Amino acid sequence: MGVLADVLSASFARHRDLSAVELPAQGSSLSYGDLFDAAQRWALRYPDTDRVLVLHIEKSLAYYQFLAAAFTYGRSFCPIDILNPVGRVDAIVRQLDRAIIITDQADRVEALRALGHEVDLIDSSHLGPTSPATLAPDTHIVAGDDARYFMSTSGTTGVPKLVEVRHDATVKFIGWSLPFYDVGPGDRWAQFSNIGFDLNLVDFLTAIGGGATLVGLTTLGETTKLNKFVDEQRITHWHSVPSVTRYLLRGGRPLSELRVLSFCGEPLLREQCVALRAALPTARIINTYGPTEGPLFCTAHEVSELDLADETLTTMPIGTPIPGWELDLVDDDQGTRIVLRGVMLAEGYHGIDDPAFGDAIVNGKPGRSFDTGDYVRQHGRHLCFAHRRDSVVKVNGIRIDLGEVTDACLRSGFGDPVVLTSAGRLVVFYEAFDGVDAPLDDAALVEVSRRLQARLPLYAVPSAFEFIEALPRSATGKVDRSALAKQLSLPSDGSDD
Repeated sequence: MGVLADVLSASFARHRDLSAVELPAQGSSLSYGDLFDAAQRWALRYPDTDRVLVLHIEKSLAYYQFLAAAFTYGRSFCPIDILNPVGRVDAIVRQLDRAIIITDQADRVEALRALGHEVDLIDSSHLGPTSPATLAPDTHIVAGDDARYFMSTSGTTGVPKLVEVRHDATVKFIGWSLPFYDVGPGDRWAQFSNIGFDLNLVDFLTAIGGGATLVGLTTLGETTKLNKFVDEQRITHWHSVPSVTRYLLRGGRPLSELRVLSFCGEPLLREQCVALRAALPTARIINTYGPTEGPLFCTAHEVSELDLADETLTTMPIGTPIPGWELDLVDDDQGTRIVLRGVMLAEGYHGIDDPAFGDAIVNGKPGRSFDTGDYVRQHGRHLCFAHRRDSVVKVNGIRIDLGEVTDACLRSGFGDPVVLTSAGRLVVFYEAFDGVDAPLDDAALVEVSRRLQARLPLYAVPSAFEFIEALPRSATGKVDRSALAKQLSLPSDGSDD
């Protein structure tokens, strides 16, 4: 077994009688001992260490058992959330050698088998595939020493790309995250993310590695009433995309036990942090950055009172590299771009030779690198996320950075603006303006146009503003730009050329 397996095995042994996982809506839970015992049984059921276990299952007891089995006994796996249609599941699995789909979705089994896949239907509510609580002392479990996990990400050709990560590439992250988040027995870490998002693995590895209880949100009711969930479940650590902060605060409950809020996946707004600080004066607010190719994330910044007081700061700094990572900053005609280097870097895209992964020489030292396509801007001594390489479009022949326009909209009072192009013009789609969940009236439109003209060249000022009561969001909580564009019959990349 690898180093990661040793870390988790030690935690299972040390915290055997403590609660490891709780799923309140399902009324189910697992102790560390139960989780470890079930992991052993799943490892015995799938003894071939060269196979990839495709986990197409609910966020359930079985899911956490599989994670424990995979990381402890060296089983390669690929999680695919059940919100994915059969066609996308097929496109992902076809890229993997000797894969077996493990699912609790009975209505999909025949369709997946008809596509030529091996499928194992399981009951995700059981404590492993067999009934004995413990294994015989002489039971031998074969452990793999070259296990990986695969996370799907969007591909430019329409076929999902699979980011390939060695299990032991995460060890340095756990060594950093446990003391940084100050997590241990008695803590309760909420898991908001779905199983196809690598933030989910941050939650599992940090909480279980530290002896805390991982408390999973599994229903729409829970995810739309986060304030109630956090209060009733006595959550101490929260980790999600920043978009959900309004739901954390909506409801007026005290959240007195919540002491750490960590965000990743999209820019964390200063106004979101100001609202969180007002509600939680002593809680730590942490912003992190890292693409899926840079698991699990690469930088962290703890929000300070100076950040909150700086009205020129729209989004929080992305922070400094955590141990094992280096950021190379490369200037080009779009600004300053991040290239990642580090021992935790993904192996690459499975089966694809992509130029984003390569070799770099920095300060005379060669090493593997990944060109993120993410641009940052300098704010004092800090770096703040600016835009993605693919967010630059042409409107009437003029290059416009949608990230810059979005930033100006944020500074002008919009809550979660999405800027897209349509018929040769820029359009802002928004849920709220200056905290009011209602469309802008004529006077407000004049005022917001004036604010934007003070921040943008005239050609980059949006010419239309469309109120949407609820912007479409992905299962991870991010605003889904592609879904909005499709809903409005606009080009999915936001470009008109």
